[in-house]
Amino acid sequence: MGHESTPAPVADGAEPWRRLEEKVGRVGKSLRGLATEESVADLRATLDVPHRIHRNPYLTLAAAAGAGYVLGGGLNSWVTRVLLESGLRLGLQIAVLPLLKEQLEALVLNAPEGSEEQIPPHEGEAP
Repeated sequence: MGHESTPAPVADGAEPWRRLEEKVGRVGKSLRGLATEESVADLRATLDVPHRIHRNPYLTLAAAAGAGYVLGGGLNSWVTRVLLESGLRLGLQIAVLPLLKEQLEALVLNAPEGSEEQIPPHEGEAP
């Protein structure tokens, strides 16, 4: 970076704002240095957006909708809470029920012969 002069004092508490403005300016210069044509071409080649859209249009649409929802401030809404709760409940059912079924089947299949006990009927039921 070039030679930076010492800032002159500014009245009315504007000094912190002026320093912030200088820092933002330096960050902007650094970013402009990063955004060369070669780096932009590398990013485009890496992302390959047109090919991804063609290969997975629904996934791309879902990603765009999700990004718009988040950027639009949807994370702090009741809709997000309901969706997350429902998704978690459904995910647990999908993951846990087959596991429980598998464990019960293994328990029943591995039970020793003749171990079937007669379960007494509940009150009011016919034997």
